[in-house]
Amino acid sequence: MRTFEDNDYYGHSLIAARYCGFKVPPKSIDGLWVHGWIDPLMPDVTAANGVKDEDKKSLKLFVWNRRELAKARAAGFEKVTAIGSPFVYLTEPDFAERTRNLLVMPTHTIPTIEARYKTDDMIDYLNQIRSCFNSVTVCLYYADYPSLAPIFARAGYKVVCAGDVKDSKFLYKLYVFLRQSEFFLSNNVMTGVWYALYAGCKVFLQPINVMEIGQDGLKDNWYKVNPIVVDPTIKIHRGESLRAFFPHLIRDHTNPIKDVNLGARELGYAFKRRPEELKLLFGWNKSALFLSKVLSIIQGDKQRC
Repeated sequence: MRTFEDNDYYGHSLIAARYCGFKVPPKSIDGLWVHGWIDPLMPDVTAANGVKDEDKKSLKLFVWNRRELAKARAAGFEKVTAIGSPFVYLTEPDFAERTRNLLVMPTHTIPTIEARYKTDDMIDYLNQIRSCFNSVTVCLYYADYPSLAPIFARAGYKVVCAGDVKDSKFLYKLYVFLRQSEFFLSNNVMTGVWYALYAGCKVFLQPINVMEIGQDGLKDNWYKVNPIVVDPTIKIHRGESLRAFFPHLIRDHTNPIKDVNLGARELGYAFKRRPEELKLLFGWNKSALFLSKVLSIIQGDKQRC
């Protein structure tokens, strides 16, 4: 059985475990659950996971939606199954109304990218529309927080962060931020946009450049090993995917889109599995329940020490 640390990112395995009736993940997921939404411009659904061509016949791969399933099959994966995003196992689609709070989530970078931040245009835009909302909160990715949080705070905005990739409560916290917000703004299409739509937010995207990356910013060894993703990464950050595939999301605060079904489609809600199915796919058999209880007791004891 091959395991991937990516399965634990953002609390994904914990969410799945609790959905299946476990307190903690009973053991590692048997296979790879893609940990983020795959942009249509990305050529490979597993580019970020170090999967080699020779692994494609044997690896159990779990993707989110129909497009990713077709792309994985076309790439030669023989054991690929669409099961939806971890977010659909955290909550059902949310149609509730809420107060006029705005959550702003700028495009995030990753630690391996050297980005040149440009926040003036985003702050100018927020200053123009902030009076239309009860509150405006900026949610930053952990890798960008040290650089950007002071800038947005000095401009008078509340700044939050849901944690880093290894924070098992990441998606739980992000869901709370979304449930507290009626409106959601980003400058590009990304995973958080689909979370916001699925959670019932009214979404509007403004293609405002908050960072610049180029070939010189992609010097990390990972990009040398996976050169096929360099050009798409740059194009995505420039908003080319947004304009090509999701232009209907580009709108202002007076005409946001509220489309829970669109969020559900991109997050693969149609492929959501019942607990018994998910346990079978992940290799979490009956003996795993006992192991989960033991691990839960051990973790509880550690917390008390």
